[in-house]
Amino acid sequence: VFSPKGGVGCTTIAVNLAIALRQMGGSNVRVALVDGCLQFGDVGVMLNLQPTRSIADLLSEIDNLDSDMLNSVMTAHGSGIKAMLAPPSPEAAEALLAGSVGDEGARGAGVLRSIFRVLRQEYDIIVVDAWSRVDDIALAIFDAALLIVLVVMPNIPAIKSARLFLELAGKLNYPADKIALVVNGVDPSSRISVPRIEAAM
Repeated sequence: VFSPKGGVGCTTIAVNLAIALRQMGGSNVRVALVDGCLQFGDVGVMLNLQPTRSIADLLSEIDNLDSDMLNSVMTAHGSGIKAMLAPPSPEAAEALLAGSVGDEGARGAGVLRSIFRVLRQEYDIIVVDAWSRVDDIALAIFDAALLIVLVVMPNIPAIKSARLFLELAGKLNYPADKIALVVNGVDPSSRISVPRIEAAM
């Protein structure tokens, strides 16, 4: 779940999407929610979780990552989903963001790719709340995704940014069916209607 513009409701949509998918699938469907907003993630706050561990705790063991290590940082929620939360402070995410862990293959985007490999073995559905910028870490998330839920609000700056992302997605050779456009915060009285947003896209 992504938007190039902050404040459009990506975290709310990601959290509710994960819980809804779990409810629809039943107790046999394993759903993971990953907070990809590494410095200022809000998934824990939205779910009212008090984590003791986060994604940052996997960095030192990334070369030997297995299901036991992965599950040790997953926080259970009453809805039945499990969340991998962002580090508790911006500086705690610095090692991953600065690429100061191990060799090139285990830095930043490489860390996330390793985590996703193990997540896929353990969970049926993985929902990621991605942060509002396009960098190596975001590209690792996009590349791994079956579907990018692109969230836009009915205002000119958000529409402009979403359109620029769609142009970038084309340059990255993402197929059109890899991206689903979600218009959040629709006001029926607004001059910027959903059909106009669709046309602008």
